[in-house]
Amino acid sequence: MDRRALGHAPSPARLVVAQATESDGIMRNGTLGISLLLLLLCVASCASSGAGQTRPGSVLSDADLTPPLERVIRIFEGKSGREIDVATLVTALAESDAVFLGETHLDEVTHRTEHAILEGLLLATQGRVVLAMEMFTRGDQAALDRYLAGETLEAEFLAEARAWSNYRSGYRALIETAKRAGVPIIGANLSPAVRRKIAMGGAEALESLTEAERVGVAKDLLPNDPLYWERYDRTVRGHGGSFMEGRDENRLTSIQSLWDNTMGESCALALAAHPDHVILHVNGGFHTRGGLGTADQFAKRSPDARMATVAIVPVGDLAAIDPDPDDDRGTYIVYAEARARGYSEGTHAVTMRRELRYRLHVPKGEGPWPLLVWIPDEGSNSSDDATRWRLLVGKEAAVAVIEQPYPVIEEDLHQSGRYTWEDTFSEDVGSFGSAAAQVIEQVTRYSPVDPERVLVAGEGAGGRMAAAMRWQDRDGPRALVIDPGPLGRLSEAGLPDPLDPRGGQLTILASSAHREEWDAEASDRASVGFPSEVESIEDRSQGVAAVFTALGLESKKTGEKPRTLWLSHGSPLARQWAGLAAARLGGESRVEVLEGDEYPDSEEGSIWLETDLFSTHDPMIDRPIRAITPHFAAKLLSGGKGIPMPPGAFGGTVVLVLPKETEDEQRAAWLKLEEDDVTRKRSRFVGLRVAETGRERDLPAVLAELKEEGKSVMRIVPVRFCASAEEMRAHKKSVEGQDEGLRIAWSPGLGGELWRLMGDDAETHP
Repeated sequence: MDRRALGHAPSPARLVVAQATESDGIMRNGTLGISLLLLLLCVASCASSGAGQTRPGSVLSDADLTPPLERVIRIFEGKSGREIDVATLVTALAESDAVFLGETHLDEVTHRTEHAILEGLLLATQGRVVLAMEMFTRGDQAALDRYLAGETLEAEFLAEARAWSNYRSGYRALIETAKRAGVPIIGANLSPAVRRKIAMGGAEALESLTEAERVGVAKDLLPNDPLYWERYDRTVRGHGGSFMEGRDENRLTSIQSLWDNTMGESCALALAAHPDHVILHVNGGFHTRGGLGTADQFAKRSPDARMATVAIVPVGDLAAIDPDPDDDRGTYIVYAEARARGYSEGTHAVTMRRELRYRLHVPKGEGPWPLLVWIPDEGSNSSDDATRWRLLVGKEAAVAVIEQPYPVIEEDLHQSGRYTWEDTFSEDVGSFGSAAAQVIEQVTRYSPVDPERVLVAGEGAGGRMAAAMRWQDRDGPRALVIDPGPLGRLSEAGLPDPLDPRGGQLTILASSAHREEWDAEASDRASVGFPSEVESIEDRSQGVAAVFTALGLESKKTGEKPRTLWLSHGSPLARQWAGLAAARLGGESRVEVLEGDEYPDSEEGSIWLETDLFSTHDPMIDRPIRAITPHFAAKLLSGGKGIPMPPGAFGGTVVLVLPKETEDEQRAAWLKLEEDDVTRKRSRFVGLRVAETGRERDLPAVLAELKEEGKSVMRIVPVRFCASAEEMRAHKKSVEGQDEGLRIAWSPGLGGELWRLMGDDAETHP
């Protein structure tokens, strides 16, 4: 019987019984074979449980916690972008001679989808399927055949065939289903012995293969399409490959070419041996994307065969999928919700959803306002940056400041965050880009902002993340990267296929130390249709003017000589707070860090932030430095505002630590704050204590006092603009042994809180 006599197949995720018609191809003369109907019901029952993994004694488990497949995938036709269901997909694939499933090797829903397609094809073709797999080689064929024939146990088979480490979670369901159905399984890939020889000996080793070894690789090597190699170069740049520098003479005998040739030939040979079957080949997505690579090698050897490719793409948010009608990744594209991955480098994993928080300021008025999406540097604080930009553009633009998703404690003991980890870099960049795009979508949907005037900008590590977002969305907004430092692991990120740009532009303001590598990056991006430009920058403060220009706002330059803000150290937080001070003071400011015995220039406009909490001048210089002491005097805190709060949800104690050099007059003012217990004005559950370094009531003494009173939650804050990491570690060391059983948070100083307090007059609404 021709397999196409069975035609339409039911969805493995749900049983769909349609009215009998000639075009359906399921029922003939109003009848359906009893055995086939029972099989359909059995598969529908298994699929409705949502199970996709295997266990000894069964093909699929029936765990109730896994959602049905139809709820965790969406399927689209590649050319039209039309959404279809599993039943429609399987019906179409059953009309093919060869189907190539392009997968992400570790994704759980991907493997469930592959299993559903195999089951559907077995039903639609009455078992006329050959399963071919990249995961097994020609050298494994004997072990495969013995296991399928029941001559060996599973453990022996897995040892002989050198199964991949994620076999149980990824491929066992396919093997066991094919075994039960009695269909052939083909190890399609290049034999490992041949791969090792050629990897060590190059093209010459290919000529020296023995007759037995030659069976493990394609008989004839056919060239891959130039478009395939261009995509390969873009993908592997930074991973031992050089972007756009491949040598055609080396391509044909490269391992990548041998893989594709061998797998393509294996599928062609399988079709020749089983002409009335569907060859179902499972491979990594790159090998068959766009019908190239392995799929192209098959087509060259079987030019009359009907072929289909299925790209299975894990995504974080199925609902957000907006398919491109011209997507060429496959004949069909399946988006699979990323829920879990199989075994890799010692661990399994499930996907844990987490929030990406952001702080939003929208000016009062009708708008629509331009929107700045700001990505702070690592080591900085998102709330301080939100205040800074509200002060800078608060009445002229909306601002969304994104928090770093992974909290960390910095060297100066304040809590900050980072965007990526070394071992999850690619996943972190991808998930951050998707979530940041959702931030833009949410703000533009619910706030009076102009979607045509959106700027994504960031500095340092935040700038690198802004640059990474440009790979996520060609239709995205403009991106501005300020002093991003070295390119780092972004150099490893692949570039997409060239397309005509449909919007957006990337501008990189790079320091001279890193200008060359960002120039090369911009050139690579421009070659695939991303307009990118690089400009030099000497100081991050220059980025403020660039943001104003990109948003279409008037520059904040006053025409006056820029003031200098001096810091005793250049920690990320000190620089951030200096930027916050500059925003509050208005005009232009540049930040300088003191080095060695250097002292700040006493020229007009100079401000030494580090000492402004105490005096109007430095005793070691004759001339006074312009000070902002009135703003930072203790009396400013008399209302309780401007003091960082303890970490507990139900209150606690703030301990302000006075430095040794505090003069008596200032000391009395700070002690008066404790006497008045000013934090009670903000919350009746928060108390205040003052510790004095170098005096009897120092930090250890105050901590002992609080413990004796039964208090256990506190925040310790030096009375500094921003203390150095060394000073903070010294404070922490001074209380070692006394902190047991206490919940202590540390803040390096008052600079951020006080400047944020002074910015509360900006017009804003949530």
